[in-house]
Amino acid sequence: MKPSRAVFGTQSRLLRDFIADSLYNLQYGYFSKQAPVGFLNPPIDFSTLPSRAAYFAEVQRRYTALQVAWLTPTEIFSPHFGASIARYLTTQHLSNSNTVSSTNNNNFKASSTSTNTGNENAHPPLIIYELGGGTGTLARDILNWLRQYAPKVHATCQYTCIEISPTLAELQYTRVVVEQGGVHEHQFQVVRGDAAEIETWEKETIDRRENVLSYRMEGEPCFVVAMEVLDNLPHDKVIYSTEKTSAGNTFSSSTRDEGNGGRWLEASVAESFGNTGDKSNSPASLYKEIYTPVNDPLIHRCLQTWLEREATTRNEHELSSFLKSIFQKIIDVVAVDGGVGTSRRHGIGSSAIFLPTGALRLFDTLHKVRPNHRLLAADFDFLPETVIQGENAPLVATTIDGVTKDYGSYLVQPGVADIFFPSDFELLARLYDQRCKTQSRSGVERGVEGGGGGARYMKSKDFFEKWAEVDVNKKRRKTRCRDGYDPLLEDYSNTAFLVS
Repeated sequence: MKPSRAVFGTQSRLLRDFIADSLYNLQYGYFSKQAPVGFLNPPIDFSTLPSRAAYFAEVQRRYTALQVAWLTPTEIFSPHFGASIARYLTTQHLSNSNTVSSTNNNNFKASSTSTNTGNENAHPPLIIYELGGGTGTLARDILNWLRQYAPKVHATCQYTCIEISPTLAELQYTRVVVEQGGVHEHQFQVVRGDAAEIETWEKETIDRRENVLSYRMEGEPCFVVAMEVLDNLPHDKVIYSTEKTSAGNTFSSSTRDEGNGGRWLEASVAESFGNTGDKSNSPASLYKEIYTPVNDPLIHRCLQTWLEREATTRNEHELSSFLKSIFQKIIDVVAVDGGVGTSRRHGIGSSAIFLPTGALRLFDTLHKVRPNHRLLAADFDFLPETVIQGENAPLVATTIDGVTKDYGSYLVQPGVADIFFPSDFELLARLYDQRCKTQSRSGVERGVEGGGGGARYMKSKDFFEKWAEVDVNKKRRKTRCRDGYDPLLEDYSNTAFLVS
């Protein structure tokens, strides 16, 4: 990710650039040095687990055996998680021409191989872009499901993983193509790069087969899939201040709200003047945060949308009057408990707000390079035991010898720890819809239909209740334990889907 400001030394850079460097720098970034996400081999056979307790014991056993930092829902529930995504994508894809109406695996296979064969052949290929494909498990499971239940869709499917990590890119190709005996060789490829960079989408494909399919048809309908990606996208931090001056900072009067004398400030990170090579990972010895009036366009757009959402939440009918009152409301909150208020969403006291500027930047890019895409993203909407203060504050953690180590700050040595945020799906849906409206207006002018729109979010349980596989013989979901506990629906209750 290209920095928005000059890099370290005597200069500062926005928090999102510091986080991007910490996670994705090709030399020392957290995801470049290692593959912190593990995969299960063999997968868990849920039908053999007698109870909820047995499920958690099995997951813990796998963690201990693998010695990895994380096992995502995609990995834990493989292949059933991927099969659910495949059923959703294929049904949505074919329903555009009324090719299929059933969501049952057996009925779907029958409809897609018999009475509707002609329609299916005439249908354009299913084009899927997966952002941050992890270990390749999701791509493998989706393509395996297509090959079994929708072979004609599989035959023309074009599946691309956009991956910034060279280690994970190599792993994805190995697991999807090599380990599957080449059955997906003509469907799958990996493109190295940052999905938020337009240049990544303009690259020639990096692929090992001779006949590379063209993925550069900008106007073609396609799906963009992002599982456990939003949480690792860089965020920015803003605070509201009524201070006229602050040590080391100069505030512009243009950012002042005349009614209360306050202003919104954006956070930047600079090397601490006391940093003499100390590697203790103490924030005081490494980096410091400085605050200046909001000037960055992405931060401004995110903050404006956040304020508009707050106005709607408070049933304010006129945004102009609300903007004058919210400053005082925030001041009142901050005044509680000696200067630390309470975040109503995540229970963390602070006047700070972490804004998803990385996600907004990604939305901008997607609408430029693939205007007719549909988005399917899933992630955590709440993170427990967050010690960093602020609304939508991140967890900072790593695993050392199988033991999780948490940090009290994100200002640690870059590459040392994972930095991941809860996803504010309501705010993300608003940001996405606003970008779609802009795209639609510009699309009319150039004759291209604006893509996406109508973003909505739902809890993961609601998504999987509709799309998860059902064992026809046992008449229950394939992730259900013998005592009736279904971890796919009940375990990760702090996750949600964003669908456009």
